[in-house]
Amino acid sequence: MNRARSFSLWTPVVLHMALIFGLSSIAYPPDVSDAGIENLDKYVHVLLYGALSALFIRARSGGWSQSITLGAAISAVIFATAYGVTDEFHQLFVRRAEEVMSKLTVLYDTVPPMVEALREGGLKLAIVSTKYRRRISEVLRREALLHGFEVVIGGEDVEQHKPHPQGLFEAIEKLECSPESVVYVGDSVVDAELAKRAGVPLIVVLSGVTPRTQFDIYEPLAVLENVSHLPKIVLRKQKTV
Repeated sequence: MNRARSFSLWTPVVLHMALIFGLSSIAYPPDVSDAGIENLDKYVHVLLYGALSALFIRARSGGWSQSITLGAAISAVIFATAYGVTDEFHQLFVRRAEEVMSKLTVLYDTVPPMVEALREGGLKLAIVSTKYRRRISEVLRREALLHGFEVVIGGEDVEQHKPHPQGLFEAIEKLECSPESVVYVGDSVVDAELAKRAGVPLIVVLSGVTPRTQFDIYEPLAVLENVSHLPKIVLRKQKTV
């Protein structure tokens, strides 16, 4: 089903020159949580506490969303207090990420034709992510799409990560655009908050786990099922400006 929404909020006097993507809107990264598998008993112990906490909170509040969030927070506090976030675990996590992150990250099959269509339409493309830039570049190079993105800003390139707009501002500067002339494409509330803080128009894609309703307060230009709809909508709008 096509979930594209009208671009009635699009400012008609501005020619949009670039699209900037959050990585998860175009790719599916692997799970590297098994890096600390030898400590599984500790994690199960903590998760049980978190689950029980979530059930208790739901019984009192009646809402699952808040209950799960608070349960996860309680789990994190218990883990940090009981076991600590050790250098050993961090090293295991980083080592595992190095082994699998680039190799197992999968681009959605709608991405290559989308990139080519937008580039042929004269738009500049960029990525802003908390993932390491070198890993993102490895994935793009593997998929023969590195040429399609003029700028990639990774987690190592900024001091403040999403939803702080530092990375987005750096991408805009490198693209030689203004905030008003770019559109940010994301699939999470963090992405939406990033665009809001930067004063950049937002397009939402529902490729992530965030429900559509959670984006309503951010007034996105469009809400799309996936990025395959971007060329048709954006390039059509370009022609009418």
